Amino acid sequence: GWAAQPVLDVAQMQHEAVALNEYFSVMEDAGASLTLADVTQPEFAERFKSRNTPGNVLGFSYTRSAIWLRLRLNNSSNEPVERIFEITYSLLANLDICQPSGSGFHCVEAGYARPLSPQAHSSRYIAVPIRLPAGADQQLYFRVQTPNSLIVPARLWSVDAFHTYQARDYSIQALYFGIALAIIVYNLLLYFGLRDVGYLLYVAFACSVALALGTFTGMGNEFIWGVTPVWTKIGVTVPAAFASVVMLQFTRRMLKTQEFVPGLDQWLKLFIGINFVSFFLLILWFQEFVRI
Repeated sequence: GWAAQPVLDVAQMQHEAVALNEYFSVMEDAGASLTLADVTQPEFAERFKSRNTPGNVLGFSYTRSAIWLRLRLNNSSNEPVERIFEITYSLLANLDICQPSGSGFHCVEAGYARPLSPQAHSSRYIAVPIRLPAGADQQLYFRVQTPNSLIVPARLWSVDAFHTYQARDYSIQALYFGIALAIIVYNLLLYFGLRDVGYLLYVAFACSVALALGTFTGMGNEFIWGVTPVWTKIGVTVPAAFASVVMLQFTRRMLKTQEFVPGLDQWLKLFIGINFVSFFLLILWFQEFVRI
């Protein structure tokens, strides 16, 4: 349902992160032409719609629109409070985070199409500190636009809780990608030793999946290829399409479907062809193809 915009008192936050979905007001800018000066005008106030249903994610699918979010934060304490604003999604190309400062706003630019801002924390996602003076009651504005699926899983952390979570999170990611690397190297050695193409197909599959997950989790952006928006935009869907091709071919080879199940083999070849075509369409016409 829709209701008046709620207020989050940052001084009352506990150790756990607070999901911000129910605290946001949302406005869609279909022409992607509005500026911060526009949306902060009184005549735009009613165009922001507040959602009071709990949840962790705001989702808008694939859209050419820019999405404006408004968030009201209050600090009821007598001391300044610092919190960490985080979006746990690495496929947002452009995100502007604008907080009142003096007589205007201070904006931090984030997203995979931009270099890491000096104000932001180093993170595989988007993590920006927000400081509220004692007794402050502020409305923050966020502008989001991306060629990828536009979702906003935003939450607010206390500083200590964020750093504890981040250390644990990186340990888990390192464990996963370490195991993936070990599997790739092991099967590559088997291929060189046995000259069985099946092992090479499995290596290609594992590399493609690791590449897609490296993009989706933000680990590749942070540690390997950095700010490369041309790649990050297609870095999940293109490796996934290639992984489907090699896994289907691996299945045909291992089960010998051409010899024993020719009917099934025809279907597998059809799906290989579909994914092969999708692979090139996603490279050449990403924005058009994903909206089909």
